[in-house]
Amino acid sequence: MEENYLAKWLNNELSPEELKAFEQTEEYQSYVKLKAVSSRLQAPEFDMEGTFAQIKAKTAGDTAKVIALKPYKSFLRIAAAIALLMVGAFAYLNLSNESVSTEIAETTKLT
Repeated sequence: MEENYLAKWLNNELSPEELKAFEQTEEYQSYVKLKAVSSRLQAPEFDMEGTFAQIKAKTAGDTAKVIALKPYKSFLRIAAAIALLMVGAFAYLNLSNESVSTEIAETTKLT
């Protein structure tokens, strides 16, 4: 059997000789049943307007929550803490100009 017999048969384009040859095949009876059953199939009704109204009603109350992303704020906090520590260390080490000197074998108490 040729590959296009089925397509020609479904489109009613088979010649009488081809139709006789096609009816002699084993698959012909199952094709007839499939054609009969598929001709009764119907697509279900679909209410587009009603479905659109339902979707619109569901989404009408939803408002988008906006979260402002500010990643630089945490960076600025860390930079400010480091700068404060550096200024404090610099002040502690360089601004205390008090120096004590002693002579050889001299003892001095500093309070």
